Amino acid sequence: MNSPFAIRCTKESALRCFGAGSLADAYEIESDIGKRVLASEDAKEGPLAFTEKRAPNWQAR
Repeated sequence: MNSPFAIRCTKESALRCFGAGSLADAYEIESDIGKRVLASEDAKEGPLAFTEKRAPNWQAR
């Protein structure tokens, strides 16, 4: 299961990359958004909830 925050960022990345001027621009956009997702509290909560065998408590940040 993915957090709502990660899903929103994936949609943002797809829309912004679609309109990017070049492939290099698209990679930069995707990289910036990916870093934001990986640094989020939700990125820590997902694996923690999995190891504790509980439902995740998404914070959307």
